[in-house]
Amino acid sequence: MNYTTNSRWKRFKNGILHTNFKLYIILLAVLAVIIGFTFANSDAISNMMSSQNNQSGDNSNDANVTLPSDSPTEASTFVAQNELYSISVNKSENFITVYKITAAGDVVSAYKTFRCSVNPSVETGTYKTYEKNVWRALASGGYGQYSTRISSDCYIHSVPYYSQNSNALNMTAYNNLGNPATVGSIYLASSDAQWIFENCALDTKVTVYEQSGEVPAIALPKKESAGNSNGYDPTDTSLNIKPVETKIDYMTGVQDYSIPVGSSYNMWNGVRAVDVEGNDITDYITVTGSVNTTVRGTYTLIYHLKDNFGTNLAYYSYVTVY
Repeated sequence: MNYTTNSRWKRFKNGILHTNFKLYIILLAVLAVIIGFTFANSDAISNMMSSQNNQSGDNSNDANVTLPSDSPTEASTFVAQNELYSISVNKSENFITVYKITAAGDVVSAYKTFRCSVNPSVETGTYKTYEKNVWRALASGGYGQYSTRISSDCYIHSVPYYSQNSNALNMTAYNNLGNPATVGSIYLASSDAQWIFENCALDTKVTVYEQSGEVPAIALPKKESAGNSNGYDPTDTSLNIKPVETKIDYMTGVQDYSIPVGSSYNMWNGVRAVDVEGNDITDYITVTGSVNTTVRGTYTLIYHLKDNFGTNLAYYSYVTVY
């Protein structure tokens, strides 16, 4: 019995010594090292890839207005130095007066008046603008376009929409414009809300007050009828944007500039758009805003592009004339 056991052990030992068993052991050891290294660095690799993806997203300069309502899009935060304003909201009469002011804050003159609807829940007092969103979910339901925030729960915005689409206007709210609001905070026609969004800088003073019988310093324009608009605000400037028939792939070249006063400037320099089929669709881009190269200040341009597949882009360019 012992002899048989010893013979088997000798044959096993000789197999180890005279075969490739040692090579197999070495290969297994190398494989174990590789597996351990891979697991130890998997988190680092994942983090690196995530960082690269985030950087790629940030570089896109994409202010797509179809983003979720709680995702703020890039907004106009600068105005020309010769265009400083304060905003007064008459809660009793439902109109807004925009005043031109000096750098010291002194009122120069009334500049614009807008018809609005103020929710009774909005408190009188003095506020400052501090956040802007192309679309913002409203606490009372629906969405406001061109929203300018003045307090934790109060916004100046367009007539509410049922969804983040220009064809989903709350027609009842639009027809009520000029009377106390039952939805939203302080709402205006789309083009009026857009003007405040694009021209009144963050930190603009907003005064909400009550004064029955006050006559606007500048007569309010006649309200445009939305009777046959099929859910559109008739003042919505995006309605003038011709949609691309094919699907947008990308828009590129929109960037910030700093130029000396009096110099030439081409807002289309390097700007280009392409559809998913590789066709140049730059001609479909429209731009709102303007730059006066003879006046120092920082100006905001918004490059718009949309298609019939739900893509609606708004890219921002800040041009500083120094």
